[in-house]
Amino acid sequence: MTEERKGFYFELLELLEQDPEKRFYADNGKDLLRNKVYECAMKMDKDLIKLLLSNDRMKDKFFTDIDGTLVFDKTAFGWAINNKAFLQDSYTRFKNTIGLIDSKE
Repeated sequence: MTEERKGFYFELLELLEQDPEKRFYADNGKDLLRNKVYECAMKMDKDLIKLLLSNDRMKDKFFTDIDGTLVFDKTAFGWAINNKAFLQDSYTRFKNTIGLIDSKE
């Protein structure tokens, strides 16, 4: 993973921490509630949208300007937060492997 990618995901995590209602982190303040973030994105939650628009990098990544109107790409955002590079301490950091057995051995 490139440094730019690490920086992007780190920046997104920091931005989600700034949610005024603290909806995106568990009570311990450390664990991101990924499903809550995803749910808010799919519902086009106005506070999440405002938060993303407040950051130029997120604005460029997740919004498209169509004749002066910014349109949120919730599919791209959903992909980003579900990407295994986003939360490397989750189960997705482990390699996916398939074990094959040769019955003749």
